Amino acid sequence: MKAFRFNLFLVGMMMAMPMLPAQDVKPVAAQVPTELKPFSGVWKPESIIHDGKQHADATARERIRLSIENNQYKMFYVTDAAKGLGQRLATSLLSVDSSSKQFELVFADGPRKGETLHGIYEVTEKTLKICYGPAGKNARPTKFDAPTGSGFFCETWTREK
Repeated sequence: MKAFRFNLFLVGMMMAMPMLPAQDVKPVAAQVPTELKPFSGVWKPESIIHDGKQHADATARERIRLSIENNQYKMFYVTDAAKGLGQRLATSLLSVDSSSKQFELVFADGPRKGETLHGIYEVTEKTLKICYGPAGKNARPTKFDAPTGSGFFCETWTREK
């Protein structure tokens, strides 16, 4: 009976593990590499264009959050905004070249683990604009555009307060 309760406990813990706080990640300025400081924080999508089409409607965009701390790029789907809970969708490792305004995201987990996205960025205090090619390809956009047939994503994010 004890073994059954313990196994039930483990199953319950495994089911609860994906439920992570969506907004409790607060960047620690002293630990953030200089080139990544402008990216730090929690971001909300304003626009997600993929291959020439709007990828997420307004309702979906209200529930998506991006948290960037150090080189950790984590995407969440908010399940309970009042409690700050969300389902983690993906974790990637971010590296940037501030002189060329280029970045790479390497998937750290999930079915795309190890695949890399190559992109360009523009970041201000309030806005993050990124455009990148398909995972696993070496395609990197040269401008902020995701035309039909390109496979590119262009996203605009605003910093949450």
